[in-house]
Amino acid sequence: MSVRKLAPRRKAPMRRAAPKKTVSVAKKVTTLARTVKKLTKVSYDKISMHGVPALGTNVTLPYFQYHIENLLNSWTPIFGYDSADLQNVNKVYINSYNVDMRLRQDNEGDLIYYSMFVVSLKDQAADSTTFDPATGQLTLAPNIHYYAGDNGRVLINTRFFNIHKYKRFYMGGRTGDQSAPCLRDLSFKFTPKKKLIENPRGNVFGLSGLSFPKDPSQNHYVLLFNDDAGADLQTNKVNISNLISAAIPN
Repeated sequence: MSVRKLAPRRKAPMRRAAPKKTVSVAKKVTTLARTVKKLTKVSYDKISMHGVPALGTNVTLPYFQYHIENLLNSWTPIFGYDSADLQNVNKVYINSYNVDMRLRQDNEGDLIYYSMFVVSLKDQAADSTTFDPATGQLTLAPNIHYYAGDNGRVLINTRFFNIHKYKRFYMGGRTGDQSAPCLRDLSFKFTPKKKLIENPRGNVFGLSGLSFPKDPSQNHYVLLFNDDAGADLQTNKVNISNLISAAIPN
């Protein structure tokens, strides 16, 4: 009887271990940077402040201007905050402005037309002929910065300005009870394009040298154009107040 030889059993090939994934140096650096950013991230407190108002001011010709950021160092914190919370603050983020305006007829009995704008300067228009770096006020020339048409209808030159709000209206022509002056209330809210105001040399709210942002395009104005005659020495009066919603590092 022949003996059948069995073929030798083949060994199963050894499986190689999967190569370990290597993390690139660039990825490690990115991960580390994210970790550091989280550790160094500054938290901010939301704070409300009241800007310096204009109260009982004559509406001047051909326009009245109210500088919203004027006297930054005199803004008053409200709603539980006080001036101590604004110490050692070298930057502030402006989230929004809430502006309230009231026109009162006072001794002006004529019908007056108004064009109201909230504007800020464009970067390329912020030169010394338009923006005074010493006072923060605007100097506007007719047919260059604005055009005045009939019935107080005014157009703003958008090559110079960003227009954030706009309203055209009239008031006056008093009849009936002369002791009850006509009133006109306007309220509006807007968000600035450039939110950050900072002073690398000190406190944003504590230095007389920073009474308004030094970047001209960070300054905002209420411009109230009107067609008052002026020669009769009669005028309407205006009150403007400003509530600022902001965030400061804590």
